[in-house]
Amino acid sequence: MLAVLPFENLTGDPDQEYIGDGMTEELIAQLGRMDPSRLGVIARTSAMQFKKTNKRADQIGSDLGVGHVVEGSVRRTGGRIRIAVQLIETRSESQLWAEQYERDAKDLLTLQRDIAEAIARQITTSLGIARANVTADARRHSSSAEAYEHYLRGRYHWLQDTTDGLQKAMEHFRRAIELDPFYALAYSGLADTYTLIGSYGILPMSEAYPLGRAAALKALEIDDTIGEAHNSLAAITSDFYWEWADAERHFKRAIDLGPNYDTAYRFYSSYLAWMGRHEEALGFAVRARDLDPVSPHAWHNLGVVHYFARRYDDAITQFREALDLDPTFGGAHVMLGRVYVAKGLPDRAVKELERAKGLLGPRPDVITPTAYVLARAGRRREALATLGELQRISKPRDPSPFRIAYVHIGLRDKDRAFEWLQQAVEARDWQMGMLKVEPAFDDLRSDPRFAALVERLGLPR
Repeated sequence: MLAVLPFENLTGDPDQEYIGDGMTEELIAQLGRMDPSRLGVIARTSAMQFKKTNKRADQIGSDLGVGHVVEGSVRRTGGRIRIAVQLIETRSESQLWAEQYERDAKDLLTLQRDIAEAIARQITTSLGIARANVTADARRHSSSAEAYEHYLRGRYHWLQDTTDGLQKAMEHFRRAIELDPFYALAYSGLADTYTLIGSYGILPMSEAYPLGRAAALKALEIDDTIGEAHNSLAAITSDFYWEWADAERHFKRAIDLGPNYDTAYRFYSSYLAWMGRHEEALGFAVRARDLDPVSPHAWHNLGVVHYFARRYDDAITQFREALDLDPTFGGAHVMLGRVYVAKGLPDRAVKELERAKGLLGPRPDVITPTAYVLARAGRRREALATLGELQRISKPRDPSPFRIAYVHIGLRDKDRAFEWLQQAVEARDWQMGMLKVEPAFDDLRSDPRFAALVERLGLPR
């Protein structure tokens, strides 16, 4: 296992942070194409935990479970860029290879490929690992230095995962495309942005997902070897279009093209869980966790897979691991609430959801399970008041009929639940994909209307 640690920004200018972060991300993507049976490359999320760290290489190796780390720094002065990089064996903290590069800023893309090629060559020589075809990745990026810089800025803002960051990311990806209309990876970044904007309710799903799909298809029309675009298209295809077989084909293609691409493993594991293929889902979720071992999101995803498989104690363990890594991770408290109510412990569930609300605020994904749990706890008046709150905060941004149906199940009002589920189908509510496996829906499964819904969505029986 190898980790590419965040390249240090030595310019003294925070606005230049994107250069080092972009170098880190691209090296992870390029080196991730090595033979995965011989070398695993730690995902960016876990690697970024060590940005500006004082930990020694042996400590980082122990934390991440890696034998080697790549460290580097970036300095930009005027029109020149200097990059220093070294490969370190973690146990002995010995330097296996080091080099410095200095080029014109317009040669950043060439410089990046030179570094990736040198590291790949050193790993091949030192570890006897099958050769990586790093130079084949040259066509991933534009020949326009300005377009490439906008792509790096766009990805930097996208990874902030905030409303403001996503809006800035969209601006930069669009600018990169204006400068180079055949920049496949910029279209892929735009697709990723629309996907998050739709799922967060910043734009209506009916607007965001078709725009995201168009961007992903354009990326693949230009270059069908972009694994990120296949993963984006797969997520959109399953979440909004419910074309399950086509989605799986693109998930598999994303993994074939990026065998160390943790996001593809994580997304595919969720898809498999929705399909009820729990053992397969678990295998891919574990692989995503191994590639991203100090990311709370990877542990959270593993917990969700266990939850859908009704392995509640295992799920609790994974969510607690996520909270150990990040005590402010409200999503883990939300899922713990859902697990506890499924185990018949509504009072404990309420406490977890109260913690989630304190961290995340009154978001629909917090209010919905809270109303459901209150109903299951016999606190009907409070549940109805919380349902009213959900409907108030959701309009007009994200009315989500699925969420309202979920609460009516807790209130044991099956007819109203089915009415809202029918509306969820009409609205193409992305959460309908979990219909087959969500434990809260167990009370509906014997009703013929439920089987009709499953058939209408095309989910496997």
